[in-house]
Amino acid sequence: MIIAVVLVVIVSVLSVAPSFTVSAQNATQEADGRATSSNGSIEYPPGYAAAGITDPVQAASQHRSALSSSSGFTSTRNFTSVFRGKTNHENTTFRINSTARRAAASENLTNEGSAPIITETYYNSDMAYGRTNSSFISGPQYKMGTFSFETLANQSVPFAERYLKNANYGDAERIERNGEMLLRYEADEITGRTIIWYVPSDNTDNVSSFNSTILVDQNGIVRSLSFSVTLQSDEGEIVRKRFDRQITGLNATSVREPGWLDEATANTSGQSTTTTPVAPEEPPKTATEADTATSAILSTATESTADEANTDTGTPSNGTIVAGNTTNSSSSGPGFGPLVGVIALIGGTLLAHHRR
Repeated sequence: MIIAVVLVVIVSVLSVAPSFTVSAQNATQEADGRATSSNGSIEYPPGYAAAGITDPVQAASQHRSALSSSSGFTSTRNFTSVFRGKTNHENTTFRINSTARRAAASENLTNEGSAPIITETYYNSDMAYGRTNSSFISGPQYKMGTFSFETLANQSVPFAERYLKNANYGDAERIERNGEMLLRYEADEITGRTIIWYVPSDNTDNVSSFNSTILVDQNGIVRSLSFSVTLQSDEGEIVRKRFDRQITGLNATSVREPGWLDEATANTSGQSTTTTPVAPEEPPKTATEADTATSAILSTATESTADEANTDTGTPSNGTIVAGNTTNSSSSGPGFGPLVGVIALIGGTLLAHHRR
């Protein structure tokens, strides 16, 4: 009788486990949390296999579809660049709750030796509100305008295709993180320059080192993606960059109204402009590019970025933004990042100056 009960419990547990979870008797736990098995049966998400990523386009499509169907999530992005002896940081957090039709984004840009630029955006249904703080301006700068929440929800899903198809990822490893089984893939070779916007040449010969790691859940969502790269610029200078993105709070992300909302509403005017509600995923690849006008920050600066936008997001829709008390609010362009519309308008001029 006891044996029968034990068997029923084991069968019940296995029946609700993720499709690639290894059974307990076949798994071994390594020091870093990896679970390995000699004969565990795995069903991989679309586009993935034991030997690597078999179909990057399908894998990226599955990532986008699964994440879009969630009721909400939190996306964090950390970027560090070392160039000409200076270290630049960009930290971004985006939260969306599709059920409540709310979203919030914040971006913190810091150049070594300079005060940070902090940009915040709040979305409530089809309205968008933004605030920017920086030592380059006198007091907070605000924006308010109309925006399609459906467009925001569609474009807020971090893209994955160019990361998956432009690196040579090796065999899958099963790991456990916060009680959840994930697949880990690692790469140390770039196979296409568009994996990063910072490869200045048409080939990847100028990349001296590259390492990337992704973690994928049972639904095909890329929960974690990171890479580090060392390369030589067109001017012959060494550039080092690190990038990390995490997806957390699946179906459990809440968005609260910011304390500065009333002030933003009171400090906006009726001047309006139309923009493509998409901000760039990453900053310019060199200081020279950062010296261009604001439009170069948020426009189709290179053919590769335009191709990327068409591949990963399709043609973005336009939104109308009501300008506030800023000096320059004309900017648009491709790419795929959570900071859209208002942040693009508020931050354009400041980004161009700050990233020099």
